[in-house]
Amino acid sequence: MKTKFFLLIGIFTLALTACGGDDNNGDDPTKPLDDAQISFTKMANCPVATEMKSTVYNGLIYYASQSSDDFLSYNPKNNEWKTLAQTPNQINSSNKNFFAWMDKLYCHLIGGQTEEAYIYQPETDNWIKTDQITPPSSRGMTCNIGGKLFLFYNSSKCKVYHFDMQKWENLESTYFGSCNNFCQINNIAYGIAGSDIYQFDPETYITTRKVTLPNISGTLAVSLCNQQQMIYTQSQGTYYGPKAKVGIYTPSTNEYSEISNVEIPMMINKLTYFDGRIFVGPNNAAFYELKIK
Repeated sequence: MKTKFFLLIGIFTLALTACGGDDNNGDDPTKPLDDAQISFTKMANCPVATEMKSTVYNGLIYYASQSSDDFLSYNPKNNEWKTLAQTPNQINSSNKNFFAWMDKLYCHLIGGQTEEAYIYQPETDNWIKTDQITPPSSRGMTCNIGGKLFLFYNSSKCKVYHFDMQKWENLESTYFGSCNNFCQINNIAYGIAGSDIYQFDPETYITTRKVTLPNISGTLAVSLCNQQQMIYTQSQGTYYGPKAKVGIYTPSTNEYSEISNVEIPMMINKLTYFDGRIFVGPNNAAFYELKIK
């Protein structure tokens, strides 16, 4: 496996053996591509320098700060950011969950004595409180998987929301709650916890350990790579600048491929997939697009 690194204006390119990430290149996206290229293209800086949670909704990527009440949208088509109405601030931002579900964008407030849910209205740029899906008093990760709403908490506990009955149901213990980084492929969730890749089926509620990865360390980020694969990065700061291990996992074959010591433009703290494109960050306001060909 050969790796080459080029530094261009705003573009970092390297050659590696990995999967193809271009959904329109005519190649089988489930097979590794020889001499595939990964590039990082500098995009417009985020208006705020803070770590963000991201949610794709209605043709935009929405970003919410984890340390403040900042809320923004990013339009990938014209590479523009927009500052929006601040998120509800009744409690610490780290206890806020953001997700798109049933054609609406939600914010869950969980923690202390506050369990509330809000819906964002893009037309008027404001948040309205809703009695629907009021979160239970359990801090955790609320997410939409396969069109169903789940709350993972305490590493191994899980609840599912029944819209028709307007209530949450306790499920049997599942380890998928430990996967803070995951993506969905064909309505099945795949995430990494420890050194393992796990699968969560929203229909059976079963979590399955799929494969063990070697030497997981550093800052982890996970995203959909194309419609059939997951990309993951492990970033670390070094004396020579930030580097990362880049990996690709293919559920259909239960195989992965990795390359180490990849030179990257910044620490990769977040990957977000949008309409065949992968965006990196923002990290300290810096924002990039990652391309695989």
